[in-house]
Amino acid sequence: MNPNPPNAFTTLQAIWSLEFSRLFLTHRGVIYLITFAVIWFCILHYAISPLAISTKSKLTWPVPELEVYWRLSFDMFPVLCILSAAGQTASDRERGTLRFLTLHCGRDVLFFGRFSAQILTQAFLIITTLGSTLIIALVRDPSLLMPGLNNAWIVALNLIFIILPFLALLALLSASVNSARQVMVLAILIWILSSNLIDRLTLYWPVLDFLNYLVPGMQITELALLPPAKTYLLVHIPLIQCLVLLALGRTVMARRSL
Repeated sequence: MNPNPPNAFTTLQAIWSLEFSRLFLTHRGVIYLITFAVIWFCILHYAISPLAISTKSKLTWPVPELEVYWRLSFDMFPVLCILSAAGQTASDRERGTLRFLTLHCGRDVLFFGRFSAQILTQAFLIITTLGSTLIIALVRDPSLLMPGLNNAWIVALNLIFIILPFLALLALLSASVNSARQVMVLAILIWILSSNLIDRLTLYWPVLDFLNYLVPGMQITELALLPPAKTYLLVHIPLIQCLVLLALGRTVMARRSL
């Protein structure tokens, strides 16, 4: 027996390092990054830049490119989360390595370690894409540097809050099923069907409007109408959703056989 077993934070660091190694140092991860970079270049060149110029008079933010980025990101990053973060623990169960991993760390550390690693990965992508958008804006007008920086960190933090319940839902589903593909299918079905079903129910029974709080991203429509300084008024919604989903996922992870 190891007389000095690693503490939880050391294990978390190892999990984070492993996840980033998979993203940056493996053939599959590099292909994913290259594909994402190409798609993002197309979005930046053919969507964000032209829309920012053509609709500048109709936008309310001081940096039009950031406002266009902000609105496009509402759907882009949740979908990206579903496509890239589905296999948090399901992939290890599918490969048969989950039991081996739990011999070296507790289930809670593994569950929350994989979840937090996905937050760091998505935050990296958010900051990278946001930085490239800000550069495009500064090339057009260098005087936008200070308002651009002021709005950029607001956008980044808000987008991280937005994706938290999606990542938590994926963590819950990943602890429940046996493959990342199943997680992706279930996540898409839950997101789309629950939203449509609750919309139909509240149309006939408005008293059931509170059910919207069960849908990840339900605050996005209202969030799009707020100016940058007031976007944090809705932060509590994704945080509560995230905590509830993580509590459910942790329970499933603790009780399910490996």
